[in-house]
Amino acid sequence: MPKYINQKHNRDCLQASYANLLGIEYDLIPEFFLNYEEREKTDLFMVQIDDFLNEIGHYRIKFDVSMIDGKLGVPFYCSLKTFKCIGTLEKKGAKYSHAVLLELKRNGLKYNIEIIHDPKVGSDYTIDDLIQIEFILKK
Repeated sequence: MPKYINQKHNRDCLQASYANLLGIEYDLIPEFFLNYEEREKTDLFMVQIDDFLNEIGHYRIKFDVSMIDGKLGVPFYCSLKTFKCIGTLEKKGAKYSHAVLLELKRNGLKYNIEIIHDPKVGSDYTIDDLIQIEFILKK
């Protein structure tokens, strides 16, 4: 079982999740959580993430997820049978969302989605809180 990186601060789940997915040292990833409120108002939060990914030769694609017949549905198909990505989780009424490392396994034309690492120790988030998945691809 791989050794995963956990959060070092209260709101750095995205930083830890990128480190886990990309195999990059945690300290080399920007601290996206700093001044989040100010940047979110002007979309600078997303711009900072995109700029970082572009600098390291990657880009991202995000998809909303939904429930279909009691199972999570994702609006895409990929020829890979198993792959990892970032999941955005959200609890009703929460001020912030939460990022985790997911694994998607194709089962026919649908996917089984599993949280393989939650960087927040003692987190109460579950796969039922999933609202988006984010693929990180090389340019």
